[in-house]
Formats: sequence, C-alpha cells, structure tokens
Amino acid sequence: METRLRLVLRDQQLRLALKALIFGGGLALVKIGSLGLLPILFFLGIALFLYTSPLFNSFNQSYNLLILIAISLLAAGKTLDSGYFLLIWLGAVFLFYLILGIKDLILINRSFWQSFLNFSLFYASAVLFFYSDLSKFFLLDFFGLFLAALVLIRNLYARKILVALLAAFIISEITWLAALLPLGPINAASLVFLTYFTLTSLIARQADQSLNKRLILRYLTVFVILLVIIFGTTKWGI
Repeated sequence: METRLRLVLRDQQLRLALKALIFGGGLALVKIGSLGLLPILFFLGIALFLYTSPLFNSFNQSYNLLILIAISLLAAGKTLDSGYFLLIWLGAVFLFYLILGIKDLILINRSFWQSFLNFSLFYASAVLFFYSDLSKFFLLDFFGLFLAALVLIRNLYARKILVALLAAFIISEITWLAALLPLGPINAASLVFLTYFTLTSLIARQADQSLNKRLILRYLTVFVILLVIIFGTTKWGI
C-alpha cells in the first residue's frame, strides 16, 4: 500500500511538473513575441486553463497566481534583451509548480511551501520594483508593490484587514526610504524584504499566540544584524 501511494504521488508530481513547463512555454512565447497582444492572451489562457484543471480548490491560490502572472509579464518586458530572462523563467516555472501543488493538495508540508511561495512572490515584486525606472512611473510601481504586500499579507498572515493595511503601510514607508538611499536594486529589495519577513513573522506568532518579549527581541536582533550587513555591503558615495 505504501509503495502504491508513493507511485501515485510521484505520478501527480510529474503531472504538475509538465503543467509548469507548459506554463513556462507560454511565458517564453511572450518573450519571443516581444510582448505582443496575442502571445500575452495565449499565455493568460494557458495559465488559467492549467490552474483550473481540475476546478477543485481553485480560489485557494488565485491571488498568488495573479501576482505571479503580473510579475512574470512585467519582468519579461523589462528583460527582453537580457540573459536574466532564463533566471526569471526558471523562477516562474518553479513558483507555478508550487501554486499547483498547494492548490491540488499534492505537496507534502504545504504550510512550509505556502510560506516559501509567499516570501518568494514578495521578494520578486521588490526586486522588480527597484529594477524599474523609478523616475518615470514611481507612484504606479509604488502602488503596485503596496498592493502586492497587502494581498500577500492578508491572504496568509493577517485575516484582519486593518493589521494587513498597517503592515503594508510600514513596508511602503521602508520602500520609499530604500528608493532614496544609494543601496542598489538588490540591497534595496533585500531591505524591504527583511522588513516584510520580520513583520509577517511577528504577525504569524501573534496569531498563534506564541509571541512574547524574548521572541520579539530575537527577531529584532536578527533584523539589526542583517540590516548592518545590507548597509555594510553598500557602496556609499556622494
């Protein structure tokens, strides 16, 4: 019986991998088609079809799917002539695999992978924001990152909308500060992600009633240490 269950699980995971590769194929067509309308519509149709087959539990990961699609399209548009597209493609394929695995209840230890997916989507959003031309569409990009943070926090960590709004607001303030400092895209994104990780971890601990002064001090200590590393690896200049 145990051997049979393992075979069934492996078969399901192979199906998920195939779906993820098809999703990646659609994204590659978007790149090849230079972000044309038809390739984008085809990609959206493929993503929706793969996600809703089967329809079971479709609402569960719908917000994560929308954020992944938005990140994939925007990142592809910013890296059409860059070798970084392969890295983006691999990341998008893997995250789509996780979305399907969590949605279809196939992945083992789904709580861990749910958190990993959440953190990955936000970090990708932050990196995309700081690699954008902030002199042109700063407010639009800024609102997009705020919205991504709000949705991700609300969806996983904070059922109370006011808590999610407050956390997203704090993250937005740090984002604004990071955009003014000469940190570079990766360090700036890392600073914002560090804030996101710390806040959401505290929210999660408060939700399961395990938050205490010692734990808060531990999180703040790690935050300060990593903050010093980020600032220490930054090339400061006038």
